[in-house]
Amino acid sequence: MTNFAVQVLTVRYLAKTDYGAFAYAVAIAISVGLGFWLIPIHGALGAATAITLTAVAHNLLVQIGLGLCTDLDVFQPRLLKVYATIGIGFGVILVVQKLAWPTVVILATLAVVSASLLRVNRTSLAIGDAFPQLARVPVLARVLGVQRG
Repeated sequence: MTNFAVQVLTVRYLAKTDYGAFAYAVAIAISVGLGFWLIPIHGALGAATAITLTAVAHNLLVQIGLGLCTDLDVFQPRLLKVYATIGIGFGVILVVQKLAWPTVVILATLAVVSASLLRVNRTSLAIGDAFPQLARVPVLARVLGVQRG
């Protein structure tokens, strides 16, 4: 089950069903509105953008619901470094893509940024605990700092 589904179920069962319904209704309205706006202009890319923005908006609404309707700690300050590095990585990828470099450069940038995010945040993300099998691949174990246990 994805993290998104867990959030939705948490809001529905631990919090208020009304808020869950509200979040879904707003997400549907956003999806329809963005679809009508972006698809005629950008075609398939507009559809993909509309769906992505809808998922982000719904996730934010569910996070807000978790914070308002439960006593769960939605934002943990210890994860601020993770959020900041994701933002920086996103910025780097966006700049490289906007400069319209060849696809191979964009793909290489994606690979380097992704590996860097995992490496920098390996302790906060507890990668070794979540994926102990990575210790079996020497290169990945070294890059991600996963210990054989």
